[in-house]
Amino acid sequence: MKNKHLYSQYWCDVIRPAILKRDGYKCQQPGCNVRHKAVGYYNLSGQWVECDTFMSNWATKQNFKVQKISLQVAHLDQNPANNEESNLLSYCPKHHLAFDLPHSIIKKLAPKNKS
Repeated sequence: MKNKHLYSQYWCDVIRPAILKRDGYKCQQPGCNVRHKAVGYYNLSGQWVECDTFMSNWATKQNFKVQKISLQVAHLDQNPANNEESNLLSYCPKHHLAFDLPHSIIKKLAPKNKS
């Protein structure tokens, strides 16, 4: 979590876990459904493949990057102080990054206020 000071003191222990539970511990990007703490890899088409130990060993031998996914909770309005349930959504890291990217670009391109 970047800029930890911008988040509620209840973020890690109360708010984030409640949103993950509400969302069924799955990424909310349509068609994704990556599960929280799932082990797997992204195939050549970019689709998530969840693995058991046997598949994980096979994927590693095929040079796929096997990883454990921890879901993240996105602030839809990009405001970490707004913790209304309607403003929060569970995403896998891939889709959270994709959601935040346009906002990050706009922020970088915006003129800096010199007050």
